[in-house]
Amino acid sequence: PNVISFCFFYMLLAVKRRQWMPIHTPKWKLHITRGVLITGVAWMVMTSVHNIPLADFYGLIFMGPIYAAILAGLFLKEEITPIQWLILITGFIGILIIVGPSFSQFNIGYLTASIQSVLFALSVIVARMIGNDEEPYMFSLMVGLTISVINLPILIWHGMPVPTPLQGGMLVRYGVVLGTALLLFSYGFAKASSTGVIAPFQYMQMVWG
Repeated sequence: PNVISFCFFYMLLAVKRRQWMPIHTPKWKLHITRGVLITGVAWMVMTSVHNIPLADFYGLIFMGPIYAAILAGLFLKEEITPIQWLILITGFIGILIIVGPSFSQFNIGYLTASIQSVLFALSVIVARMIGNDEEPYMFSLMVGLTISVINLPILIWHGMPVPTPLQGGMLVRYGVVLGTALLLFSYGFAKASSTGVIAPFQYMQMVWG
């Protein structure tokens, strides 16, 4: 899906600039760092959902917005207002009430879910560091490229199954949806006046979860 996402947004950027060009951005180091972090997020999510109940999973990953607010204060010197803290904490308590995690069993899934929330928060900080003056398509383009470069050798080493036509079509659609979600999510954090303003919106994921 990330290869599809990369190709899709590369074509969109080429059409916008009216030329097929090498990928170039002065903030490439930050984009690659963010791609590595999101790769880690994906790995942690896959390990978690295979080992723990979804209720426990959501109870842990939704610490991410709170971690993001804390890290924004530490690294970006952003001021999180008392109202923003109240919204973040109230939202998290609401999540716990809704999903009712039991945390009755402990295995590697709990560790990876906890790590995921930290990696998510760090990716938010990097998106803030990239800033809203970056070309929006670049947020998905560079992440898709980085994840593909990391994951493809592993996939080839372990043997890549050939998808059926139905699976192939689903993968293409998933790649486009995934890339679009990354673009909107990343640019939202990059463009917001502060992390505390946008972080609570992550709790909307609970509706779809």
